[in-house]
Amino acid sequence: MERTNAEVKIIKGKTKLMREHVGLASMLMPLDFVQDDDQNTMATDGKKIFWAEKFVEDTDLPELMAVFIHEVLHVVYEHPYRRGDRDPKLWNVACDYAINNYIIDTLRLSLPQGGLYSYKYRNMTAEQIYRILDTDDDAFEDMMQNAKSISSDESLSGESNQSKSGNKYEDIPTQVGEVLDATDEDGNPLSKDQIEEAVTAIRQQLSTANKVEALNGTSDLKGVIESNSSIRVDWVASIADWLQDVFSYVHSYKKPNKRHLARDYYLPSKVPLNNGGELAVAIDTSGSICQEELNYFGSILEQ
Repeated sequence: MERTNAEVKIIKGKTKLMREHVGLASMLMPLDFVQDDDQNTMATDGKKIFWAEKFVEDTDLPELMAVFIHEVLHVVYEHPYRRGDRDPKLWNVACDYAINNYIIDTLRLSLPQGGLYSYKYRNMTAEQIYRILDTDDDAFEDMMQNAKSISSDESLSGESNQSKSGNKYEDIPTQVGEVLDATDEDGNPLSKDQIEEAVTAIRQQLSTANKVEALNGTSDLKGVIESNSSIRVDWVASIADWLQDVFSYVHSYKKPNKRHLARDYYLPSKVPLNNGGELAVAIDTSGSICQEELNYFGSILEQ
């Protein structure tokens, strides 16, 4: 069967990527490319990359390769397995900010129109970025303005396939290169054991790709692996999430919600409780914690 122009273009992009970014290409090759014209651009669930024919045909090859890298980085950073109970559309935005900085600043590649970018989120994990966007109305408004300004194309303003009706984030425009939740062959959510198995396989592939890259004399994956090491045990983010739940936010009209003012809705925004409780800090003096570690703990508490 004769290949379509889009299929030929994808093959060319893969081949060129293998020559120019062998480590990232090594992570891309195990992923199945599946045509899915219900997608606006491309998307990945950790095992497959779904692509829309029109998007592939309309995108220049260098930018298409950048989207390949964008999708494979979603897999490398294990984004399809880490959303949890977070809103899928806001999670997509947070993941995009986390990886597009690497694509633009480190790899010096250009993304097609609709690729989110903000230098202020550089070196942050998707979880950290999500927390900022979820709790800081000004940060959310900046993101919405950014997203809408680069998503003027009607094809990039649709609903995410995973968005929920009535969700407060339903107005977020769909971005280039989505991340979908990983599922089994029947479309069911993965169990904890299945997620652990999938993540272990990704890390093994990443280790192999890094060795291939070293033999080739390139280092595209070095920064990715270093960033991933902070994701493994992100205890600061975990404690921050817990504290946020304990010292919860309340809705107040003292600070109107900016995201609804344009529609003449005067609604409250979330503000932190002034007296949410007391936080006790215990210091280990048994000798297993050195002064350098104590200084580090103290610096975190001061943030």
